[in-house]
Amino acid sequence: YNSNPEQSATAKRSNLTHGEIRSSVRLSMVKPLKSLTRTKSDVDEVSLSMMMATKDAMFDHHSFHRKASGELRERRSEREEHHPQRQACPPMKPDDETKANLGHVHYHLACLHGSERFSDMEDDEDKNGGGGGGVDVNSIVFHLAHACSLRHAAACLALGRVRAGLGSCVSPLLEMVVPIDFDSAKDLLQRCMEMTYHKGPTPAKTRAAAGCIMLQILHEEEGTTDVTLQNFLEEVLGLIRQTEKEQEELKAHHERLKRGGALHVGDRVEGNYCMEGTFYAGVLTAIDGDQYTVMYDDDGSSETLASDAVRPLVPPTATMTKHSEFGEGMSEAEALGLVNEDENCLVEVYTLQAELAEIKVRLGFPEEAASLYEQAADGAMNAGKMKTASEWSMKASELQP
Repeated sequence: YNSNPEQSATAKRSNLTHGEIRSSVRLSMVKPLKSLTRTKSDVDEVSLSMMMATKDAMFDHHSFHRKASGELRERRSEREEHHPQRQACPPMKPDDETKANLGHVHYHLACLHGSERFSDMEDDEDKNGGGGGGVDVNSIVFHLAHACSLRHAAACLALGRVRAGLGSCVSPLLEMVVPIDFDSAKDLLQRCMEMTYHKGPTPAKTRAAAGCIMLQILHEEEGTTDVTLQNFLEEVLGLIRQTEKEQEELKAHHERLKRGGALHVGDRVEGNYCMEGTFYAGVLTAIDGDQYTVMYDDDGSSETLASDAVRPLVPPTATMTKHSEFGEGMSEAEALGLVNEDENCLVEVYTLQAELAEIKVRLGFPEEAASLYEQAADGAMNAGKMKTASEWSMKASELQP
């Protein structure tokens, strides 16, 4: 994807207060944007795409027989009339895995359009009025909206950022054609946070980034209660902790691949529990020839299984390929050869911990607040924010019994 010049300030935002970040969000609603020459058809196409983005894609028999306008298609072609004995197969009904793959395809196409991979196919002046170079911005919106309707997490995050006025690294041109709508942004970001793949949950890093933006929107909404903010902050902090865990698992996964894919004691694995055909996650605790002992995460129980009943646990931040028996780790960024800057959280962990501590005080949980202030102080100190760390450390001391 193309990096938005304005995204270079993302790293600096992590040092701002919530009030300053919320001001940035408000300013994004009125900042002047470079304009593109757009026809009514272009505007209508974007509007239809935005409506589609927050609705699940439907694959039903009737849809295959209607045009985009809703008009029924001809049921029989001239070719079929000459071959009346030929029977057409019924339309395929995609399963969850097929939908996930389609979502990946649409998202990748949006990114490739945004990075001008298809610029030789576009007429600069006709498509973009001279303002978009060789990028067909309508194609970016089209593919991104389709990916959202197929519940692709990164696509929902990207479009949610644009709808919130923050822009996306998919393409800076999106800000020029997609109107800001905080209700739509909330829907898209919420879809991202609730997202699951057919083989497990969406990587936590994507959901945590969506949660940080949702938090800023909730701050701006009237009537948001402390209880709502408390629950949401706890969810976002949990996702950030999960992100750190996934990064550690991905590192261990890559190290295992470097040594040829062989399993060692301490590796994260999945075992075929009681040989019933269901694999559960755990840790490999012992190897005796071709007998592997797995301690399961769920209840801490252990089971010794044959080697062919134990497989390595591939983190959700990696994808399986046919290049290796055990799976070659490949992230979304590696697949595209680009970095997804949308997944950078706008707020530091210690800032979220301090805010949650303040809310805990108001709700009457001083001990929990003290613990959070201590964690926030440690984080701020490690980040070199000595004055802030000292203030939070003093608040923690005051709240301790």
